[in-house]
Amino acid sequence: LLLAAFFWGSGNLANKTVLQDLDPFTVVVLRHLVAAVVIAPMLMPKLTRGVTRAWVRSALPVGVAFGVAVICQQWGFQTATVTNASFLVNATCVLTPLLALMVFGERPGTGTALAAAVMLLGALSMSGVLFKWQPMNAGDTWCLVSALFYSIWMILLVRHVTQHGLPVLTTFVQCLCAAGIA
Repeated sequence: LLLAAFFWGSGNLANKTVLQDLDPFTVVVLRHLVAAVVIAPMLMPKLTRGVTRAWVRSALPVGVAFGVAVICQQWGFQTATVTNASFLVNATCVLTPLLALMVFGERPGTGTALAAAVMLLGALSMSGVLFKWQPMNAGDTWCLVSALFYSIWMILLVRHVTQHGLPVLTTFVQCLCAAGIA
């Protein structure tokens, strides 16, 4: 877990550092076009069998939600600190069950509800809203919006792949959507 946290945190630092030379949209386009090129050879005919109109209608909102989340995250990294950005984007973990409750009536456990409350207090505290009585800076706000879109993406993704399958093709579509939107 420590190694995973190290790589995750290093990725966030790299995201912020690359913005010194490139704008957020260019970063998203390059990152996701490279990913699409890497994934493309895996799209053998047997992995793409089953693509129907219903699959496409289900996959496109997944890709759009992912693309918007990634763009908001990169936009936020411009002015948020790496610490705040990491914390706020990872708020997805508790926002997802809360959003599933609000949209689909799926009840989270008590621990999840408590974690959501603590996360909200932490986010407000780190951004200065709670104790300094100042509004969130733009980067923090964009990172929180990113977390919201990542939550939407996760809910749509689980429903899509559970119903339609084809996870490799879905990942490819997500990369193309992110690059296309950017």
